[in-house]
Amino acid sequence: QRHSYIGVPINFGYQLWASRRFGLYLSAGGMIEKMLDANPWQLSLNVAIGAEYKLSDRFGLYAEPGGGYYFSNNSSIPTIYQEHPFNFNLNIGLRFNLK
Repeated sequence: QRHSYIGVPINFGYQLWASRRFGLYLSAGGMIEKMLDANPWQLSLNVAIGAEYKLSDRFGLYAEPGGGYYFSNNSSIPTIYQEHPFNFNLNIGLRFNLK
């Protein structure tokens, strides 16, 4: 079974601590998604804590473990969100800063 979604995320960040090269931050928010091949909408909340090491003024390496919760949409269409509403993830990468 395969479903396609389109969604709009909204996240807020808070800098916990920062030095010249290193920073810790929190991120939290939510998302609303629409299943393209059916009617139900899907709501979720997420939270993450991150660390960034600045390689230069423009580039930094970051790691961000986090998790999310997908609320029941009371749909008769089975989805992975109904079977496993909690989601844990780890984002690692290179960040480019525009300022």
